[in-house]
Amino acid sequence: MQNLFVALREKYPGAEVRDVKFIVNPEEVANQEVAEIDAKLGQVVETAVPLAGAGALM
Repeated sequence: MQNLFVALREKYPGAEVRDVKFIVNPEEVANQEVAEIDAKLGQVVETAVPLAGAGALM
């Protein structure tokens, strides 16, 4: 998950990335290369906007 961690470090310089967890639908990722999934996750991080606190999850 190199691209994912690079994107996180670039978006949040100085922050320490300790762990990243995500849930995927196995049917949607079947037959895809890990590098392809990694690249897509990196793109998601680059364009994502942080949530405004824990209340934004609801």
